[in-house]
Amino acid sequence: MARPSSTQKRALEEAARTYHESLLENERAALYLDRRGLWTDEAVDGFRLGYVEEPILDEHEHYRGRISIPYLTPAGVSTIKFRCIKDHDCKGIDRHAKYLPGNDLLYNVQALHDADERIYVLEGEFNAIVMELIGCPTLATGSAAKWYPHWTRLLESYPEVVVVRDPDDAGKAFAKKVRDQVSWARVIEMPEGEDPNSIYVNYGPDELENRLT
Repeated sequence: MARPSSTQKRALEEAARTYHESLLENERAALYLDRRGLWTDEAVDGFRLGYVEEPILDEHEHYRGRISIPYLTPAGVSTIKFRCIKDHDCKGIDRHAKYLPGNDLLYNVQALHDADERIYVLEGEFNAIVMELIGCPTLATGSAAKWYPHWTRLLESYPEVVVVRDPDDAGKAFAKKVRDQVSWARVIEMPEGEDPNSIYVNYGPDELENRLT
């Protein structure tokens, strides 16, 4: 994915700001995030989550009614991803996906600055947010199918890299992709049917912390 131009960056910043303001006024989106354990100032404001009430950019028209998840960097918003919150099977709908659009970027690159010796890696933006809520600097890929060599170089200065994987075939394949390139990484598998977000919601932050040791 090409880096956004200065004009595109300004447009993304404006879109992220507008969608964030819309989220604070939308009860349905607020309830959805509350069910995910993300309706807190630290999550909503810290990660500038939003809701597309009225699309700001033409290419966002198809994302009306979705949660917006900006990819924040020290240089500003690099892209925005959108999460469907309708109560239906996203996979069963033609040309529809739970998350859109796909990208080849890492989420929560701020973790690279916040981490000391240990950094966590996993799949899924919401998983990364709850990890951050319990004080674990975490990078996330937007897809379990992706891990690129240039991402590996970002981790070379961290003596401890922990891959947190889901207990399914996709999670197993993701962990293998990372371990094939980050040979010193340690892998932690989540319990059957769970991921960091679900453990945080269903059992509490202490239980999630326990699972990471």
